[in-house]
Order: sequence, then C-alpha cells, then structure tokens
Amino acid sequence: MCMFAKKMNMKSIYYILLTFPIILLFSNCEEEISPGNPTNPTGLPNYFIPDCDTMKVDIFFNNTYFFNEDDGVYFDIDGVQDWNHMCSQYVDEAAMITDGLTYVDIWTSTVVPTEYGSRAELKYNSSDPTNPTLEMSLTNDDSPSSGFWSDDFSLNLEIPDITNLALTQISGVPTLYQYICGWLGPNMVYNEMYAATYDIEFDPISTTLPNGGIDIANKIFQGNMLITFEKIIDYYDPITGNPVYRDTYAPQTVFPFTANVDFRLICRP
Repeated sequence: MCMFAKKMNMKSIYYILLTFPIILLFSNCEEEISPGNPTNPTGLPNYFIPDCDTMKVDIFFNNTYFFNEDDGVYFDIDGVQDWNHMCSQYVDEAAMITDGLTYVDIWTSTVVPTEYGSRAELKYNSSDPTNPTLEMSLTNDDSPSSGFWSDDFSLNLEIPDITNLALTQISGVPTLYQYICGWLGPNMVYNEMYAATYDIEFDPISTTLPNGGIDIANKIFQGNMLITFEKIIDYYDPITGNPVYRDTYAPQTVFPFTANVDFRLICRP
C-alpha cells in the first residue's frame, strides 16, 4: 500500500508507546522536561517538522453555505482556514534527544499538530498487474475516511489505468483527467455527502519533473484539480425522467460549490 510517510509514522509511534510503556516512562529517573508539563516556561519548541515534499495539499473552498445542527446557524468555509495549507509532519528526533525528551513527552505535549491524512495509493489487480488504479484521498483530518460522519472533509477519488494515462504525458502540457462520482460515501464535507466532479490537471513534463506529474516509477503524483460539488441524485422519475435528489440538504445550501486544490502526494516505497 502506498501512503505518504517519512521516517517513523506518528501513529506507529503511538503504538510503540502502548507496547513499551515501562521502557519509555522509566528511562530517566529524574523529572523530565516535558512540553506537556504546565510548570515549564512558555515558548517551548515545536518538535514536529513539516514535510511538504512528501505530502502537500493546498485547498480553498468557494461558494459554500452549510447548516450547523448544533447551533442552528449557517456558516461557510470559503477563503482562509487553518487547514488551507497541509503538509506531512515528522518528529525532530535529534532535537528531542538533545533536550532530553521521550516520545511520552512529545505525545502528551500541547504542541502536537494534526498529522493530515491525505494520501495516494496504487492498487493492483491480478488481471492486469502492470496497470494499477491510482486512489487519492484528501482530508483535513488525521486519517482518510469514507462514508462516516465527520466535522471535516473527506474526498476520495480513483483513476483507473494510471499507467496508460502517464504514457500520454507531453512536455510542457498538463495531462487532463476528469473523474465523476455521484454516489453516497466518497465525498463528504461537514457532515453531508455530495456528488463531485474532479477536473484534474497533472503537472507537465519539465526539467524539474522529467517524468511529469504522473511519476509511477517514483510514485509521485502532483498537479491541480477543481472539484465541483452538486446534490446527489437518488433516482430518476419513471414518468418524467427528471432526476430526484437527496432531500437531506439544508434549504439554503448553495449549489454548486467548489474547491481548488494544489497537491503533491508521494507513496511509501
């Protein structure tokens, strides 16, 4: 499975903590300097390093208007949000060791950032193992999901025959691909599911990208996409032939709304 990662995955660190609590908790008999210790001075360093080369997702929504069931107020997520620019992150182990910290200190700290869960995966089929499907997940949560309620967004798409698409790349010209998903589950934004059309432009072959934005050999995928969200069609009226849409959307929800995304995702070797 291909997922963005660098050095040790943060969730793996968490499991190590569960497996070896005695070693970590009692490796130092003296009181340790802990970012989570309220007696420590302010201005403690952040021991997490952004890694925008391994995973970077810049996303901006436009024309959104959602209903909040908790307070009965409509809101939007247009423009500047704290998750507009998302990168992978990893622990600065050298700085941590220098300061005499353990992973217990790091994970009980008040400065633990979100490890954003956007990722790319190549899925192979035994009928044609030379031509995998590229699956991409975009989220401002710590892990991608599909079909589960969330206060965030979870957007999932797939591109079959990615090898054949890579062969169509031309120097200086973006490679275009459109993916349409109109069923329940893959596209969720703030507690509601939508149909979505992904108009994708993979970056062209260039001196800095000799294999283009679809680099299967190095498992690098980068470019831009415009996502257009619409109501999901439940069925077509058997008499009129007109579409009948899901009735779960709040009355003042605006359609369509969009998201513009710049992305760079590298799979784990």
